[in-house]
Amino acid sequence: MKRIISLSLILAIYTCQILAQQNQSNVVLSALKDELKRSVTDLQLKNFEKPYFIEYRVQDVYTYRIDARFGALTVSSGGRSRRGSAQVRVGNYDFDNTNSFGGGFDFSSVESIMDAFESTQSTQVLPYEDDYDTIRQRFWLMTDSAYKSAVEQIASKRASMKNNPPDEVYPDLTKETPVTDISEAKKLEIDVPKWEKTIKNLSAVFKNYPDIVNSGVSMFVYSSDNLMLNNEGFLIKKPGNYWGLNIQADTLTDDGQTLGVSRFFYGKQLESINSEAELTKIVNEMADLLMKTRSAPKFTETYIGPVLLTENAAPTIFAGNFAPNLINRRGEGSRDLSDRINRRVLPSFLSITDNPQLEKIGNTELPGTYKFDSQGIEAKPLKLVENGILRNMLTSRTPTKFSKQSNGRSGGISNLIVENSVKKTFTELKAELINQCKLLNIPYGIMLKGTHSGVSIYKVYVDDGHEELVRSANIDGLNIQDFRQILAAGDDSFTINVPSRGDSNLSSVTAPSILMEEMVLRKDTLPKTRPFILTNPYFDKTK
Repeated sequence: MKRIISLSLILAIYTCQILAQQNQSNVVLSALKDELKRSVTDLQLKNFEKPYFIEYRVQDVYTYRIDARFGALTVSSGGRSRRGSAQVRVGNYDFDNTNSFGGGFDFSSVESIMDAFESTQSTQVLPYEDDYDTIRQRFWLMTDSAYKSAVEQIASKRASMKNNPPDEVYPDLTKETPVTDISEAKKLEIDVPKWEKTIKNLSAVFKNYPDIVNSGVSMFVYSSDNLMLNNEGFLIKKPGNYWGLNIQADTLTDDGQTLGVSRFFYGKQLESINSEAELTKIVNEMADLLMKTRSAPKFTETYIGPVLLTENAAPTIFAGNFAPNLINRRGEGSRDLSDRINRRVLPSFLSITDNPQLEKIGNTELPGTYKFDSQGIEAKPLKLVENGILRNMLTSRTPTKFSKQSNGRSGGISNLIVENSVKKTFTELKAELINQCKLLNIPYGIMLKGTHSGVSIYKVYVDDGHEELVRSANIDGLNIQDFRQILAAGDDSFTINVPSRGDSNLSSVTAPSILMEEMVLRKDTLPKTRPFILTNPYFDKTK
């Protein structure tokens, strides 16, 4: 009987806790809804226009970080923070205080677009406690500040357009169908003692390498609960969880060059992290590669010719040099690909899809998954490049010459997948690399392979196909036009996860090995580093 009562009591307590959490969440939402309703109805300066758009956001964040060097912890700390923001627009959908002409904004990257957006907001630190009165008071202050700024911005914008009329004028905000989507947050819990031990052990592996002068291993978790609502009727509540692991090491060559190797891992679930044994193997492999690179011959010439990119070097080049141009931007400095819609941007055997609904490719977790973007727009799979022809761009609620509606990509790419219809084996790609070198009458070609943050460079000799690791070479001037000259692609596939300011905090890029018709590599011209006066005391057995 006592056992039944105990179980009933535990169940009742647990139920109360769940209800309390739900009520706390309702407290925040109620405070925002009530202040939003009041602001929409009553907020107006005398002789000035009322807001036509008001949006509130709350971000509740928990983070924890663990760092270790040479077998000892240097950081183990975390905490919670909560911030709120209010955006106010005056005018109308066709013309408002945002997207200012002559305002100094550069819309050439996701970061600058986000910065420009944030400049039209007012932000405040919010209390951890779900206190209705305090939260509502904070949003009253933010709304007041954002409205006053909006009134000044639209006056400045009108004056700027009168004095310097633009050639083309676009609306400032797309009209979209409001949605409600509420996903409850699940905090990413980290076992601190376990991971402190693991990170310390991984960093201690570098004690076996006397020529590594600096090294470290770090791990962090990021867990957020994000709420957005506006007067259009949008209500979006979604979690944002991910973890990151970084392993890095540096060495100094005999001729004074600093070389480094670094590897990043990202994911959404802690269960997807490799085991300690697997990570230890990776650390050893990284250290061994760094030592081989340290003793490798120095690249001393300028190379202009075909380059084979394999392993993570292939998606890395797409992530850094191609994907950013698929984001449809607004502003005079825009360098996107929108002027090449329905034109060739890749060879006919390559296509590109951005798919925020895809969670895995094989056994590889894709972290760029989300249902609605940060502006509340549903994100569906999108064919960007079809058989080499650019068909679409990644768009947000900011209209452009190309875009009249958002396709749910306010944060840029989600899971970008490069698809190949003419697949070649690695052996065939290497043979084609050598054949291209023969046509150019050069003694070797170049092969790049490696991790997201570091690429190893190999010379592939024409006479017998042997590969030689080299160091001190830099890729020079890869342009978006160069991707049209990809000669062939592999039957393999490699995925990298990268942090972003997008809608899932992480994005992924998947691509096969590719053979570029031409790239330029030059010798490293960085100044040399002076050698250490004394040896590392850990390895100095004489003292």
